[in-house]
Amino acid sequence: MAMNRNRRRSGESTATGFWSTFMGRNPERRPSDHEFSQEPDPTSEPPAAVGQWQWEDVSRHIPFIFYCTFLLLIYIANGHSQESMQRKILSTRQEVEDLKAEYILLQSEVMHLGRRTEVLSRLQNMGMGWKTPEEPPVVLDADYGATNAKKKGT
Repeated sequence: MAMNRNRRRSGESTATGFWSTFMGRNPERRPSDHEFSQEPDPTSEPPAAVGQWQWEDVSRHIPFIFYCTFLLLIYIANGHSQESMQRKILSTRQEVEDLKAEYILLQSEVMHLGRRTEVLSRLQNMGMGWKTPEEPPVVLDADYGATNAKKKGT
């Protein structure tokens, strides 16, 4: 940074690197006074105007241009892949929500159909002649055997 600041103070040009080369400027070489007074040689090619592209300068930077183009294509492809991934995530999230709602609905229906009264009414409707037992169920204790059976809830 100090070098650029000193160049500005001394009046030297700070244009170096890619753009100065690309534009045909050379800050290290300054024309002398007698070069301005000389007539141009009619057999030589006319000098390129400032800002006019010269093939030698452009051809030197073709690998860099290809590199930048390659990075740009990768950047675009990455953006497209991220968008498709977001679409897949949203559709999967919606599908999970739908399946969760269906699961809750089926679970509540199974719980309702599994009730004792519901099972008995369905069996009676099917004509099986099932009756509600009048006595509570008997619990068998494995330690005492079947002889010491006791009623549930006592």
